[in-house]
Amino acid sequence: MRDMMRPYTGTFGMKEARHLLCRAGFGATYSEVTAHAKLGLRDSLALVLGSGVIEDSRYRNWQHKRAMSARVAIRGEIEALQGAWLLSAVASPFPLQEKMALFWHDHFATANAKVDDLVAMNNQMSLFLHKGLGRFRELLGAVAKDPAMLVFLDGSKNSKENPNENFAREVMELFTLGIGHYQERDIKEAARAFTGWQLASGQFRFVKNAHDSGSKSVLGSKGNLGGDDVLDVCLSQKHNAEFLAAKLCRFYLGKVPPRQQIIEVAEALRQEKLHMRKFLARFFASELFFDSAYRIGRIKSPVEFVVSALRSLDAKFSATQLAKRCRAMGQELFNPPGVAGWPEGRDWINSATIAARYRFVTDLAKGKDGILKVRSKLPERTQLDELSFVLLGMKVKPPRRFDALIENAGFFLAQPEAQLG
Repeated sequence: MRDMMRPYTGTFGMKEARHLLCRAGFGATYSEVTAHAKLGLRDSLALVLGSGVIEDSRYRNWQHKRAMSARVAIRGEIEALQGAWLLSAVASPFPLQEKMALFWHDHFATANAKVDDLVAMNNQMSLFLHKGLGRFRELLGAVAKDPAMLVFLDGSKNSKENPNENFAREVMELFTLGIGHYQERDIKEAARAFTGWQLASGQFRFVKNAHDSGSKSVLGSKGNLGGDDVLDVCLSQKHNAEFLAAKLCRFYLGKVPPRQQIIEVAEALRQEKLHMRKFLARFFASELFFDSAYRIGRIKSPVEFVVSALRSLDAKFSATQLAKRCRAMGQELFNPPGVAGWPEGRDWINSATIAARYRFVTDLAKGKDGILKVRSKLPERTQLDELSFVLLGMKVKPPRRFDALIENAGFFLAQPEAQLG
């Protein structure tokens, strides 16, 4: 069987450039797809990975929108905070950073419904943005001491008199190893190691008197283990890379490849020492990523559907309206439904959520007079086949009764193919 993680050597044209920009980010305009296709895979990928980001007006606009999140978090307005993140994702000159933050928000699922602190939730999202493309060990360590996570999984109450197993369980089951690669005893012992990891004035603090300093045994490692030791032990297990490889493939390919290909992806992760940017540089340039089996069929999450529509149209909009629409479609940022995160794939689509998607595109098609208050920048010379290509990946002719470009965009987005990407 051939190594699917070997470098891709096929054609890199418009379809391949669109595929890369949709999966690594949230889509692009026709002119952006054209520019990336002309660059070739290597130089296109360099831009996708953030090499040489220019601090121009677009960059400053994005920074302004990121700063907006902190202000609305302080005011305690969750819908405004959700909208601010969506604005940031649409405006970002580096969408891979936002896409990975969305991945980690799902991986380390934390809900404000329990945390009840939007400042802490926004700080956690900033953590995903700033560390999400670095080494997984650094991100995992920061999340383990993150105030929102400490509240959400009851780590702030963890003491040697009453060890709390919630975080210890999830760090193995959901964050590093997956079910079947640890025992209940490992969880109980790990919970002892995390005792004393508490909060003081909303910040992480190690309380020595609350820590169990006795000998522990976790996943075969023995000694006076602390919380950081347990994280290192978890990452030293061979199943860790395979667990992360499967989740990353599901997110970026739409499904989990056969076992042999997961092993190849996991080996690439190990070789890059779980450094996400370095790994993704190989992954997005691999035969696996461009394989025809994974080019179609991946259903966009509500956030991806909404953000990609606006990025591809280069349109402005009401942020709080988009937050409402994402919630109606089944995805409320900062409030995943449980510790395992959101559903995926076909689970995104049911009678209620597909109706919400259609309502979104119907209102979008009303343009500047619609409830979304879209201010489209689409030039009048934009061709319908260009719109069809960026929104659907193919050329589709809309009914003749549609004249305005934004109305045609609404027609395209209502097609089943627009849910994929």
